[in-house]
Amino acid sequence: MRADSVPVDPYGFGKGEARFTALRVSYLVNAYSLRPRFERLRARGLLTKQEAAARLKIHVATLISWAKHGIVTRYAYNAHAYLYDLSDPKSLAKTFQPLGSTG
Repeated sequence: MRADSVPVDPYGFGKGEARFTALRVSYLVNAYSLRPRFERLRARGLLTKQEAAARLKIHVATLISWAKHGIVTRYAYNAHAYLYDLSDPKSLAKTFQPLGSTG
């Protein structure tokens, strides 16, 4: 096979460049009919920050702070976008303990 007859790969696969750029991820998602990460996380029951804050009856800023401190678990689905997991009632129960209670 001649070198000029080899198909050109516009996405750079196989050239020693191992980074997953947005273009490469988009190509893989379309080529293999993959569901986007957002859809997969939503199917697991994760919530947007507005939904999670409403369910906990707290402000969105409080939810973000709790996620940074590990009280609520969040999963990135984009560069700066997250979905929140409220399925761990033990960690949330500690947060909502009334002041002065011991148990």
